[in-house]
Amino acid sequence: MDIDAQQSPFVPSKRPRAYSEDSTGALQHEDYSIGWISALPLEMTAAEIMLDHIHPPLPQHPQDGNTYTLGSIDEHNVVIACLPKGQYGTNNAATVANDMARSFPQIQHRLMVGIGGGAPKLTDIRLGDVVVSTEVVQSDLGKLIPNDQFQRTSYPIRPPHSLMTAVSKLQASHSGGQNQMPAILSGGVSKLAHYARPNMLDRLFKSDYHHTVSENCDFCDQSRLVSRPARPNTDPFIHYGRIASGNQVVKDARTRDELSEELGVICFEMEAAGLMNSSPCLVVRGTCDYSDSHKTKTWQEYAALAAAAYAKELLTSIPPQFPRHCIRRRSQRPKASESVIPEAEPCLQAMFVTDSLLDRETILDTKGDICKGTCEWILSTDKFQAWDQNTPHLLWISAPPGMGKTYMSVYLSKHFESLSNALYGVTTLFFFCDNNVQTRNTAVNVLRSLMYQLISHQPSLIDTIIPRWRQKYLQLFQKSSFATLWKLFEDIIAKSYFKTIYCIIDALDECEADSLSFLLRKFERLSQGYSNSSAKLRLVCLSRRYPEKIPEALFQFKKMELDAMPARKKDIRRFVELKILELSQKKRLSYEMRIRLQETFLQKSQGTFLWVGFMAHDLGAKRLLDFEASLETLPAGLDAVYERILQRIDFENNAVIQGILYWIVTAIRPLTISELCEAVDLKSTAFLTREEVCVELIESCGHLLQILDVAGNYISTHPDSDFVSEYSDATDQDIDVMSKNMVNPKSGRESAKENKDIPHSRGMQDKKKLIVTFLHQSAKDYLITSRRRFGAQIPGLAHPQLHELAAVTSILYLEKISSHVVTQREESEDTENCFPLTNYAVDNWHLHFKELEDPTRVMHQCAIFFGKDSKARHTWQKLYDFNEAGQEAPPIPLLHLSAILALNNLAAWCLKHEGEQDIKSEWWGQTALSVAFEMRQDYIVTLLLDAGAGAATCRSYSMDIVEMALSYCNKDVLKHIAQSESCRHLLKKGAFKTDRSLLRTAIVHGNVDACRFLIEDLGWNLDRPDRAFGRSALMCALGGGHFELVGVLIKEYSVLMGNHFEILQVAVSCVPFTDSFGPVVRFLVDHCGIDINATDKEGHNMSAAIPISQIAKVEHLFIASESAFQASVLSNSQTI
Repeated sequence: MDIDAQQSPFVPSKRPRAYSEDSTGALQHEDYSIGWISALPLEMTAAEIMLDHIHPPLPQHPQDGNTYTLGSIDEHNVVIACLPKGQYGTNNAATVANDMARSFPQIQHRLMVGIGGGAPKLTDIRLGDVVVSTEVVQSDLGKLIPNDQFQRTSYPIRPPHSLMTAVSKLQASHSGGQNQMPAILSGGVSKLAHYARPNMLDRLFKSDYHHTVSENCDFCDQSRLVSRPARPNTDPFIHYGRIASGNQVVKDARTRDELSEELGVICFEMEAAGLMNSSPCLVVRGTCDYSDSHKTKTWQEYAALAAAAYAKELLTSIPPQFPRHCIRRRSQRPKASESVIPEAEPCLQAMFVTDSLLDRETILDTKGDICKGTCEWILSTDKFQAWDQNTPHLLWISAPPGMGKTYMSVYLSKHFESLSNALYGVTTLFFFCDNNVQTRNTAVNVLRSLMYQLISHQPSLIDTIIPRWRQKYLQLFQKSSFATLWKLFEDIIAKSYFKTIYCIIDALDECEADSLSFLLRKFERLSQGYSNSSAKLRLVCLSRRYPEKIPEALFQFKKMELDAMPARKKDIRRFVELKILELSQKKRLSYEMRIRLQETFLQKSQGTFLWVGFMAHDLGAKRLLDFEASLETLPAGLDAVYERILQRIDFENNAVIQGILYWIVTAIRPLTISELCEAVDLKSTAFLTREEVCVELIESCGHLLQILDVAGNYISTHPDSDFVSEYSDATDQDIDVMSKNMVNPKSGRESAKENKDIPHSRGMQDKKKLIVTFLHQSAKDYLITSRRRFGAQIPGLAHPQLHELAAVTSILYLEKISSHVVTQREESEDTENCFPLTNYAVDNWHLHFKELEDPTRVMHQCAIFFGKDSKARHTWQKLYDFNEAGQEAPPIPLLHLSAILALNNLAAWCLKHEGEQDIKSEWWGQTALSVAFEMRQDYIVTLLLDAGAGAATCRSYSMDIVEMALSYCNKDVLKHIAQSESCRHLLKKGAFKTDRSLLRTAIVHGNVDACRFLIEDLGWNLDRPDRAFGRSALMCALGGGHFELVGVLIKEYSVLMGNHFEILQVAVSCVPFTDSFGPVVRFLVDHCGIDINATDKEGHNMSAAIPISQIAKVEHLFIASESAFQASVLSNSQTI
């Protein structure tokens, strides 16, 4: 290390410079983007010495038990934390990382930096070398199996993509001779002399030789040393590979070598696995020993400093990425304090559904970057500028399949993000729908993601969500709570300090049908009204122009038809030029051929980027001799591409491929190759497994299908779609120059990429878990629409018929396996191997069944499953119940089953064929009617009532049934019940008007529809107290915490509020049970006009009624204008 430390900008000064508030401005929690975690104090010392500046401490979240050092390296603000003294291992590391996220929610990159034990079996690793993780695997996670054997169940986890790209960049710099690490290391040693490289020899003993009983290895047999070549200098080498993490120290050479060979690891440590599961990070370890009995602590300081030096240089390679809401003009931004509500963290965790930023990066990784100069034209169009400047700020961009809508979404999201980073009061939200991904194809998940992003940009907004979270808990983020979530979404938009919120939703048409209807109704409402939230929100939706309900619902949106925009023609021309450039490099095409190729592509592509990508790929596989003839036969448009694929399918494989396509069209979720083999009953051959046969058949489908790994990465042989190009960054001048100088064949880099993208089935790992989907939505549309259903070779079926085939296959499969499977999923690995379709059939048979208009044929074909006391159905029930409820239940009668699974067609069939016997049957003491009530299956409730279920199941029909309906049903069902003969008889006698407990039933369940029914249809006076409970309707609703109902009673029906102190007293009584006193008071004061200082007859205000144990919980919830009340609370608490 002979580099002059004083001449390098990477070398720390003698002491990190103190933070200057005058020069940098006051930093806040959200300004810190790098989390650096150390396990040992000596590692933290090495980390601190790498800081360019030290910052003053900041307040911490009340549940954060860490102690931090804050500072900066290059342009990054860094948070350094250390594990508690003497507490190591994966769990403690995870705790430190989770606590760090509480106080510093905008951490973007996490590093675990310190020392580790080398594993020299697979690589020539020396003491002081640095190991950088490409993957981390937990070495001690698994289970004991017979014969005292240990079976590992862990799997390797990769660091985040963004960090690995920085590692690649730094590795390339090192290979080019630009290595600053020795200078950084030298600078660290100049300040910490005891961290210098030890004078002790670096000795590696053979694996079968154990350390003698002595302080060091001077008395060990030197003849047992491993002979290793000398290195040219003592600078640390950098190794990249898999790191093993566990809760025990590895101190045995044979164990080290066995684990190294089995897991493919080159280093051992004790913390990283805990972080990778909850807070993915990059692990950097300095090698301080060889994980053997010769282990000493002599090299620890130097190894820690070497790892820290690498981490510092790595950070200088990462461009600064300011959090989107960290605006340059910080002094003008409101200082929203971090939420200190205990439920904030679990609420956010439950809200999270997908990382949209990662989804966007995955799209770019898969398809390639956007070509320079494309998409930009949209910003200057009159329609786009009118949308941005005038209300309503609602824009719908539509186009046929393959026209580049997703890349327009990516471009707009990045453009608006750049505005958000540059302008005060601006932020950006975005979501990419995908019908192949269950977390990205429902309206609720769209809302959850947008809310999560907005709260991430302004953490204090979580306070608006918490009251609802306390009421509904996990149900808040379920499909049934869409209306509530939308209201909360509007509320947090209105309460945010952002003046402009750009929101992009891509592929709206890929939302499932019910979810799409939810979203479109809300968009209609948004376009018709004007509120604070709609004024802030600038919404862009991108989709195809079908299904028809999209244009019907979005008719008030400003509209742009992407395919009709003249400027877009330049984008497609540019993309064609780039693809021809690639072909020319590969095939050495003549100038005349390039011109002909360009004319053909522009004519036959019909403006579709996807078509260009497909045909360029196909021509690239042709011989030059066949090139001209191939141009003549290129299909025109995407439909013709898909039709040609189907026409070329081998006649022998036609039936099998037909089954594969049927299943992929119809499947509720994407199927694995193993499941697909089982569904279509594929057989193995003499030399190929059936999974390998399946892969071959899938590949024969060309551009129709694709194969994904479990992480959703494309590994099929198909071309990248849309703007994919090796030359995507090329300028117009570059294209001209390269077109004139096309003499070199395709570069080795591209050839290597092609080889990587051809995963012959025998080379793919774990083929059974690979997923098969359509390569593009247009392929699925082609197969299921009436335009040309399944081409010339594959006969078409209506979609309900496909669901019938899937339902029958799934149910018969359940009958087949009923005598073989174990009935608990966590113990069913052998079952999955022997019967791969089990999980799919268990979870989804009823969803296919639900699509049937008439289930009669299925009922007959699957008579065993639907028969009385069916063993197959009971086996399914055990598997399904374990997944849903965690406990076994008695066999479910069919009518009860229809209510639980919302199978309206099954309920109608049972009532028609089984009659009164099924109506009377009970399951766990409940009739089918009571189950239908509780599951809120209004249609089935109506069917059962019309079939006489009420009279058959209870003696006082109307009283019991109406009470259940008031608890669960909507107003239409209540009216239907009220028109029944028995109910009309009681109405004439006035039974409902005198028994006030019915109103209380509706209120206790928070059923707004039921209350409206009682008020509007039965004419109840809500201001009278309940006869049995002595409380008015308002007080009952308030006591139950049903704020929405309270608002309805006050605003819509002008319910008298009565004594303000009594109302506040009820609110206080909620505290010990719901912990929602603060939100209740805010609601009553802000929306109901309650006087917070109201007193009782003795002149005491509400503070006298607050239990001492609750004062601390509510004290912080009051805003500054209520400071007098806070003082009163504290004063009264001292006298109580």
